[in-house]
Amino acid sequence: MNAAVKTFDGIVVHDERIMMRDGIELAARVYLPDAQGAFPVLYCGSPYQYDTDHLPDSSLFPWHEVGPLEWYVKEQGYAFVHLDVRGSGHSQGDWNPWSTLERDDHRAVLDWIAAAEWCNGKIGGYGQSYYCMSQWLMAVCGTDKLACLGAFDGACDFYRQFTYRGGIANTFFNFWVNLVAASHATRMDPRAIPRQIRNPMPDVVKHNTDEEFWRSRSPIWDLENVNVPLYSIGAWGKRDLHLQGNLDGYRLVKGEKKLLIVNPENVVQAHHLFATKEFHQDFLLPFYDYYLKGASNNWLEETPDVKYWVYGREAYREDSVWPPSAITCETALHLDGGRSGSIHSINDGRLTCEAPESGGKTEFSYPDIHWHIGNVSFGKYGPDAQRYNLTFTSDMLENDLEVVGNPLLVLYLSSTQIDTDIVVKLQEQLPLAEDLLSTGKQPDSTIVAKGWLKASHRSIDEEWSTKLRHPFHKHRDPEPLEPGQIYEIVVCLTACGHLFKKGNRIRLDLSNTDSGLTDSQFATIYHWEKIGTDTFYHSQEHPSRLVLPTIGSGSEFSSLARNSPATHPPVVKI
Repeated sequence: MNAAVKTFDGIVVHDERIMMRDGIELAARVYLPDAQGAFPVLYCGSPYQYDTDHLPDSSLFPWHEVGPLEWYVKEQGYAFVHLDVRGSGHSQGDWNPWSTLERDDHRAVLDWIAAAEWCNGKIGGYGQSYYCMSQWLMAVCGTDKLACLGAFDGACDFYRQFTYRGGIANTFFNFWVNLVAASHATRMDPRAIPRQIRNPMPDVVKHNTDEEFWRSRSPIWDLENVNVPLYSIGAWGKRDLHLQGNLDGYRLVKGEKKLLIVNPENVVQAHHLFATKEFHQDFLLPFYDYYLKGASNNWLEETPDVKYWVYGREAYREDSVWPPSAITCETALHLDGGRSGSIHSINDGRLTCEAPESGGKTEFSYPDIHWHIGNVSFGKYGPDAQRYNLTFTSDMLENDLEVVGNPLLVLYLSSTQIDTDIVVKLQEQLPLAEDLLSTGKQPDSTIVAKGWLKASHRSIDEEWSTKLRHPFHKHRDPEPLEPGQIYEIVVCLTACGHLFKKGNRIRLDLSNTDSGLTDSQFATIYHWEKIGTDTFYHSQEHPSRLVLPTIGSGSEFSSLARNSPATHPPVVKI
């Protein structure tokens, strides 16, 4: 060991320098039980500085995502290694998130850990968000030193799931980079010299398609070659960022045993969940004990391969695969030009089970003069995200309808522009009394799933769509639209687990942008050239429709919905 040893409250701490083959030294903090012997190791890496490991759980510290590490070390007998990734914290070099250099660094650090006298030869990946993304990188870095992955809430495709959802730039990456940079540059001591880290934002702006820059960074392309036990843990509320990464990672990894659980937490709740000892006691600790300590517990046999929360049902379902084998139908709801009479929007369109028998189309001109923050307007009831956008709403459901998996939107559209953005939200709309609706009030609703797609990125990769069981767009060679020509475009919405309740309605919100008021730091960026008119077709010849993967038999569904046997995977070409 090449660092001073500190002992506090039963934990031995070393701050280490690890030499990389290019001469760069990386910094890592090692936490060991205050005892003799070799220990199983939990390893994580991030640009969030191990100096912050002592912080309390708080939404004010969103980058503090190491969970109860002291509990693991002091009470559970694990060693813990936290790496400041290249160019961050106390590590040398330039920060270049998820680059091949960062991937190679993980391999070198894993080799270094495995050779340490305090390591028993068993190393597990650990951590949330960036730490989870680092685990996907560890998994594909070519090492044989990784015994298991505890992948909590992290993307594995950094183009589609993190920076350019559907090919559309969003505000999150810049927000996040500034947060990381500020956390390095500012110190309590005003005399401290700030650490200026490299800003990767110019690279992200330059590389706006899924070219080699992104493919070399995204582990998704190599996860099929990974053969280690995996516990992939996602949260429905992280649909804007990490959710699909946990689902796709689970499908691709070929470990001897792999588990998936999707919890109901939202963004803030997921952060707090990982910080609790109770969560780790019930889920990750038994997993780590089994694969890193060889514990003879019954946990593995008693744990279902797949477990996911269903909103509305307010309970978990269990299955053996994802997408679940319980999906038995695909429920198609067609966009219709009639009025639902249940909401105030540009068109107040309908969703119907019958395909249109005659011609129909809905025009959408943008930007709307009434938009103020993104596509949100303001009225006497406050912010309004529907009034000056398109909606298509079903009749009231006569029975519950359970939707699990990735919904699809098949759109027929033309545009006056050579490209357009499609931003959709699937909502459950609650009833609203007629006397309140007549005053201009909007019905309450709950977001179930979202979808994004730049129309020029409409080309689908059939091979990867089959692997992942949902439409997977190439995002490589954009194909401009011919103004006025009608195109069929398939938008894949984020996965969901949701029971639409009897008496409520299914609603599709359709626009070409969103808002920081409704989508916080995950809002899309509105390009200055987006001025034009899009036309959405809903006719016998061009039947635009929403396709919902549903659970149950036809007798359980509302008479609203016509059900057909599910093709599994959910259809790509409908």
